[in-house]
Amino acid sequence: MSEEIKEIKSAFESTSNELKSALITMQDEIKSKGSASKKTNERVFKAEQGLDSVVKSAQNLEDRLTELEVKTNRPSQTANAVRKSLGQCYVESETYQEVKSTTRGNSVPVEQKAISDGAGSAGALTDQMRVPNIFRNPNRPMFIRDLVNHVPTMDSAVEIMRENVFTNSAAPQAGELVLKAESDITFSLETYKVETQAHWMQASRQILADVNRLRSYIDGRLMYGLDLLFDAQLLSGDGTGQNFTGLLVDAGVSDIGASAAESGTVWLEHIRKAITQCQLFEYYNINGIVLNPADWETIEISTGSDGHFIWASVPDGAEMRLWRVPVVVTNAMPQGSFILGDWTMGATLYDREQKNVRISESNGTDFVKNAVTILAEERAAFAIELPKAFTKGTLTAAA
Repeated sequence: MSEEIKEIKSAFESTSNELKSALITMQDEIKSKGSASKKTNERVFKAEQGLDSVVKSAQNLEDRLTELEVKTNRPSQTANAVRKSLGQCYVESETYQEVKSTTRGNSVPVEQKAISDGAGSAGALTDQMRVPNIFRNPNRPMFIRDLVNHVPTMDSAVEIMRENVFTNSAAPQAGELVLKAESDITFSLETYKVETQAHWMQASRQILADVNRLRSYIDGRLMYGLDLLFDAQLLSGDGTGQNFTGLLVDAGVSDIGASAAESGTVWLEHIRKAITQCQLFEYYNINGIVLNPADWETIEISTGSDGHFIWASVPDGAEMRLWRVPVVVTNAMPQGSFILGDWTMGATLYDREQKNVRISESNGTDFVKNAVTILAEERAAFAIELPKAFTKGTLTAAA
């Protein structure tokens, strides 16, 4: 039992030292702030529990010693001598008296008002758990810019020669010395200006310095914002001002019109006819159909007359293809519209300056306000060199 007594003594000394340190910290906080922090209170409470546990261990050991004496009938050293228990020795020890002198019951009195966790009291002193992650909505898995060609340019505008009409008059020569047939090609010169797409955000220098990950987070969101903008511009840009002319707006892109009715099976037929429209213009390498998620759902859950799903099995789904052409599902496509075509041949994004982020303190009164302006921008031109490589259409909505 001697080893057990040593362990109890060591535990007592360690726990009592921790309690003294915690109580001193509590007094300092009460003097300076009017109340102790939640962390300090928990520390004192834990130390007190530790001391209680040591006392219980000592009492258990005392009980075992007494029981052993009874069993062995060992006489006391003196008839009238009273042996002190371990717990009593602990209470009367100098260490306990020192701890007791610094307990909350005998601490230095500090004048304080009613304290609560309200905004007007000590609420600001309470600890709160801060989750380190920043939760945000997920990014789109694919962008329209990923479908078209990318070509770098060093100029402020891009000019292309587009074939308008090829008049093919090829024919057998009517005979020797007879004039041969003459064909003709007409061209148009199309100019696409490099436009600047940009946005910015302002933040304080202090918050960027204090929260290290915030700068990279802002940079990433600004870059993602440009991707969303380009999605809208490449599809639906109206060509006015500094807007691109989008694929759904360009007059040269074939338009199959609206489907006959709101039905998954009817839509499947309509999309197949759009593929044929491209093929009539000799474009057979149709390599992408872009659809809105809601429209793709209507197609996938379309049923036959007996109620069975005609496109996919419920357990396994189906490959995202229509008429052997891959399907791209994106919220960038307005619901009720679609476009398909040869994306590797029909359009090009000419990059003048790729996406970049810059930071400055020289915007207005940023310097004297300790503010910084974070700017993300991209410069590019979007050219639809071969509009007939695409066919767009409308999917009739439900009444």
